[in-house]
Amino acid sequence: MQKTPEGNPPIEQTTTERNPQQNETWFAKHIKKMRDSQEKTNTLGKGSKKLVLQNKTNPEQAIGIFHHTDMDNKEKEARQAKKRFYINKILHLLFPENIPDIHLATSQPKTIIVDKISGEEVEKYHILSRAKALIIIHKLSKLGVLVDQALFNFMKSKNGVFYIDDFYHACVTENRNFLKAIDKLEPAKRELALKYLERLRTAGEN
Repeated sequence: MQKTPEGNPPIEQTTTERNPQQNETWFAKHIKKMRDSQEKTNTLGKGSKKLVLQNKTNPEQAIGIFHHTDMDNKEKEARQAKKRFYINKILHLLFPENIPDIHLATSQPKTIIVDKISGEEVEKYHILSRAKALIIIHKLSKLGVLVDQALFNFMKSKNGVFYIDDFYHACVTENRNFLKAIDKLEPAKRELALKYLERLRTAGEN
């Protein structure tokens, strides 16, 4: 399989668009089986929005399974999955030491696969780690990206402090600081980020 400059699979093969309906049905059954069989033994976290499990096939990844999917609006859910995927991809390129990479986002079922961050919640650490979390919040807000600021959504690992929850973004594709940040990336990363940005614009932000 051809790789991108960042070593990721081609863009078209990392979203829900790559799977025909038959494969999506298989994936839904696979996720259900994982949730039913692994919830007690491989649970990394459980919140009001999703269950996070260890990826059985790759211990360096985590699978987030959302509790609720809008089955009456599949098109909207598909757009949300694309937006979730591409904004995460861009932010990881911009802040690799603060934002885990994402490898898959699907809508039926509503799941994500991301890099697993091993460590402890920032709220259990001293004031320096909390300050780093606040810096991440500030950096993202300048780009038009809003996050859940609860400290349990930040993990302190040996590689730094990471934000591990969802993004709430409004008009980031037209945010001047967001576009400037992409422009400052090294050429290979900038080219990749611009491809992700174009697909984010196609998916829409509303």
